[in-house]
Amino acid sequence: DDYVLSVIYKGNPTHHAVSHSGTEFTVNKQSTGETSLAGVVEYLREKRPKWPVPLTDAVLPDGQAPASTATTSTPAKAAPTPSTSVSKGASNDVYHTQLDKA
Repeated sequence: DDYVLSVIYKGNPTHHAVSHSGTEFTVNKQSTGETSLAGVVEYLREKRPKWPVPLTDAVLPDGQAPASTATTSTPAKAAPTPSTSVSKGASNDVYHTQLDKA
């Protein structure tokens, strides 16, 4: 399975290849040791080699704030999310659906 993880880094969108082949997920061809998308998200919440900034917040449909930002006084409004291109993971983070290879 192949996915794209979109991240805002230094104010600009960046896109990262997330793949699952066999037993674990890789991000940009780097091993994570994780066996689920939720595990990959948790793994990337810490600074890692080839991953300079930890993940902090997810973008949820309709501008909903994830539980981890409940203490933020003013949650950022989420960008519009096409209903056909995202699906919720087990931890309520939002992931793109599987991509077809051209």
